[in-house]
Amino acid sequence: MNKKKILIIISILAGVIFVGFIIFVNVDILQERAFIFLPESVPSTTVALIFGGGLNKDGTLNDMVSDRMAAGVSLFRSGKVGQLMITGDDGRVHSDEVDAMREVAVALGVPVEKILVDRHGYRTYDSCYRAAKVYGIKRVIGISQFFHLPRIIFICERFGIGTTGVAADFRNYGFASAYMNVREVGARLKAWWQVNVTNPEPLVMSKE
Repeated sequence: MNKKKILIIISILAGVIFVGFIIFVNVDILQERAFIFLPESVPSTTVALIFGGGLNKDGTLNDMVSDRMAAGVSLFRSGKVGQLMITGDDGRVHSDEVDAMREVAVALGVPVEKILVDRHGYRTYDSCYRAAKVYGIKRVIGISQFFHLPRIIFICERFGIGTTGVAADFRNYGFASAYMNVREVGARLKAWWQVNVTNPEPLVMSKE
């Protein structure tokens, strides 16, 4: 067998192994879908952990984050949670989404003292790690869109946070939804690798 054929076989085997790994990781993480609820049916707990996801060019919340905030405020109003914990970027990486999210919560009637802001949740991994290790959170309702929730639950549970998810899919997000679903495949691979292999610390370990 010549070298070219050997290289082809090796490439095919490597491709099969990589695809198999992708399938394994996604199946592992997607098992967490059993813990995703609609806002009206989710069990009560103390804290709703609301994940940032970017701003529009004018500094307002994009549609996905707006719906996450709406879901969190709804849970607070119904008494299913007693506190909202907002986690996201403070402007160090992209834009100051946490302050914009807090302003929306206050405008919707949530008292400031009932809002906890994690200003250094630059990645989902960071947000879950910090919720557990920096803030000592033991149980949360994680709020995001359906595509994101299995990864949230997977990571937070691995850090010892009992997590149920609420899907804040209240509208059609168009191209953004398709893009995020494709992006999520790679994000799950990265999350699995971080949790099981590298265990990196967040960019910031303090509360401030």
